[in-house]
Amino acid sequence: MKTMSLKLFTVLVLIIGMALSFVQCEKDLGPSESIMTQANLRGNSTNGKNTHKGRANAHANTNVDICMCLADNYERNVLNEAEKSALSFMREEEKLARDVYYYLFEKWNYPIFNNISRAEERHMAALLCLYERNGLEDPVGNNAPGIFVNEQFTRLYAELIEKGAVSLSEALKVGATIEDVDIYDLMNLSEGGDIEDEAILAIFAELTKGSRNHLRAFNRSLNGIGGSYTPQFMSSELFEEIINSERERGSELCPGMINCTGNQGRGGYQGDCTGDGIGNGSGACTSTCFADGTGEGPSHDQKGKRGPK
Repeated sequence: MKTMSLKLFTVLVLIIGMALSFVQCEKDLGPSESIMTQANLRGNSTNGKNTHKGRANAHANTNVDICMCLADNYERNVLNEAEKSALSFMREEEKLARDVYYYLFEKWNYPIFNNISRAEERHMAALLCLYERNGLEDPVGNNAPGIFVNEQFTRLYAELIEKGAVSLSEALKVGATIEDVDIYDLMNLSEGGDIEDEAILAIFAELTKGSRNHLRAFNRSLNGIGGSYTPQFMSSELFEEIINSERERGSELCPGMINCTGNQGRGGYQGDCTGDGIGNGSGACTSTCFADGTGEGPSHDQKGKRGPK
């Protein structure tokens, strides 16, 4: 009888402990988030890996905020053909980045790919706002990963995931390459003189800032395992300037748009997740924060600041 009572007591303690953990975790999410939000963010898979559908649902509110920001602060103009072409190109280029990083996370289970793929979804959402406000047909739509209207991106996707599948080091180099070309393209489009719409230029500036943060993160992770990256598109001078400067914080997109700061993670660590104003930081329950709204996973890169227990 004593043995049965002891076993029952042990089970009750475990159940109570688990319940308290979930309560604390939900508390750490902050007033604007919930366990359901975090579940959507991670997807519905029982093996802990993200699903494309789940992550897309999680950023619906971010999309609305950016759209409202543009509507309230930027005059809507009739776009010229160069502006329409630039939007189409960048919408699919951001999808390319998201799709490749999602594949590489599935392949290597390395947090940085998961974290930054989520940031790319926010970038895609910001570009979608530009499509919606100008009544343009979205080239991405419901296209599955690796499927693009522009055949150039279809070929690039196949090439990049093949290279990234060789080793973790090569996968991180693929990440750095994507951010390298992303920055190069965004700068050329923004500075070429063909884009005059202020909303497009503002979004492109935020995306460039986010890509610089991503490049810093990939380069740091690559150096951490003994690898290195040589720029293939931007100049060596710009590359050195970016990787030797601090992660950029805050947003200039709209007046009053605040930084994104992560919540307390499990174990009492405060995620230092200040983003670029497009994404939402999150350290809740995973002790992970996300650079540009993403940050890097503490298990591989940067442990958050010690927070209150």
